[in-house]
Amino acid sequence: MEKDVNFFRIHGVFKPIVGWNSTAEKQNEALIEELNSEIIMKSEYIIKEKEKSNTIIAILERDRSSMFGILTKREDLMDGVLRKITNQNDDQKLSDVYVDDFTYFYVDTNTLYCVVLDNYKAPRFRKNFESFLNEQLKKTYDRVSVNSVYDDNIEAKISEISSILDFDIIYDSIAIGVNDIVTINEAYGIANSSIIRAAVKLTVKPEIISPVTKGKLLDRFKHKRGYSKFDLTVIDNDQNEIELDLVEGLLRKKITIEIDKDLLTVTSDFKTIKKALKDSLLGLNGFHS
Repeated sequence: MEKDVNFFRIHGVFKPIVGWNSTAEKQNEALIEELNSEIIMKSEYIIKEKEKSNTIIAILERDRSSMFGILTKREDLMDGVLRKITNQNDDQKLSDVYVDDFTYFYVDTNTLYCVVLDNYKAPRFRKNFESFLNEQLKKTYDRVSVNSVYDDNIEAKISEISSILDFDIIYDSIAIGVNDIVTINEAYGIANSSIIRAAVKLTVKPEIISPVTKGKLLDRFKHKRGYSKFDLTVIDNDQNEIELDLVEGLLRKKITIEIDKDLLTVTSDFKTIKKALKDSLLGLNGFHS
């Protein structure tokens, strides 16, 4: 099955007494050494504890160069894809049976890159993993941040588009929105000025696009005015399917995991998921397998 993945990178800033006269490069080198040490030993960490749900990081596997685990929110709900029912011991605070809305993550601790399997129902990775790292490294680091990885090759990728598969657009400016799509006034007799928000999702035939279309997409990327979201799924000249975020410029990939989607309701096939996440890091700037 195919799933989207998102990329992040960890950065650390020493406490003043520790990091006096230390460069950012030196601080990150020390962070790599610390993450590869035995500082993170437990298999499970509670990030947020509430009456009916907890946000938890579970470390499934780790070694001297990587960390693989689950970020989960546990609560009493129905099960589904990337959601698993777990039995709870009687002496613990949560209910006897609860459900995890979760996602998998893989951290290459030698490069500080993280890759996360996208699941909109799971807790947000950046905020929660940042809280986790700051708690574990608070003796040495004043701040540890987890930042989104941005795609610095979008202009080149636009020039290499062969065909477009999907548009996913949210308009900030209704004036632009009604120019892009059929006006609500013409279709339903409702004034365009009454529109508060407009969004459009299109799946189109994969036909060869013209230089004019590429020019318009490049203009959208450079100016970004009027859009809060402008995502494309395209085929490039090498027949690869890629995703482009023209507003925020975040790097995203769609990966294929050779696993039945039913198995994502439990954590039974760690090796397949871990390998798919690790392989998705190949090609990122600064990443070496």
